[in-house]
Amino acid sequence: MQRTSYSLPFRPKEIIEGRQHPREGDLERSITAFLSLLLRTAPGEVPGDPDFGCRFWDRIAEAMKGEIWLSQMSDDVRTAVKDHEHRLQDITVDITPTRADRQDLTLQIQGRIVASGKPYRFERVIRTDPIRINS
Repeated sequence: MQRTSYSLPFRPKEIIEGRQHPREGDLERSITAFLSLLLRTAPGEVPGDPDFGCRFWDRIAEAMKGEIWLSQMSDDVRTAVKDHEHRLQDITVDITPTRADRQDLTLQIQGRIVASGKPYRFERVIRTDPIRINS
């Protein structure tokens, strides 16, 4: 089934009035925006879908650090993406320390876009040092 993606901000009034709403032509950009939202949302924050979100920030707040912690965070992100972003398949997640002195992490999500088979890559540097998060 072909799905239509609309650009943000979404303006339902335009559709109701029969006017053309700008469509989102860039599927990769749409996936990137969705993943950004998914990663910033904690489970339970969306009333209509209490499972929507990712425990990523819960893990960041934990005192435990190290390989097991990174593995658990990767598993949480992978599960959230597989459960909620159905436009991707063959999803892999890699979280690695970037700079130990600043406690930065590099988060990388890779997969294939279902509709086209094209490879997709999402990468962000995450600041985990509480002093720097808001800077």
